[in-house]
Amino acid sequence: MFVALFHFSGEKYSAMLYDPSKDVVMTDLNDRLSALEIKVAHQDEQLEDLSEMVSKQWKKIEQLGGLLTKADARIESLENSAPGLASGLTDEKPPHY
Repeated sequence: MFVALFHFSGEKYSAMLYDPSKDVVMTDLNDRLSALEIKVAHQDEQLEDLSEMVSKQWKKIEQLGGLLTKADARIESLENSAPGLASGLTDEKPPHY
């Protein structure tokens, strides 16, 4: 992480980057540019990783939604195939009562 430092003295305005992990203030334009390029590269990589993760999770959500739909249909067909049995099972108390 970098911290931007700005200083205005009379007619002169200067900008610097401070890298707290190295306890270094970068005043050279090339150093500052390199530091920002490195930071952007890391952010791009993290963005790609997160995008891939979201894509995988979305596919899994769709897969689970399909399974849930099938399970609901199966339960409904079982309830409709034996209406007396289904209502009898729901009225029974579990054995531990």
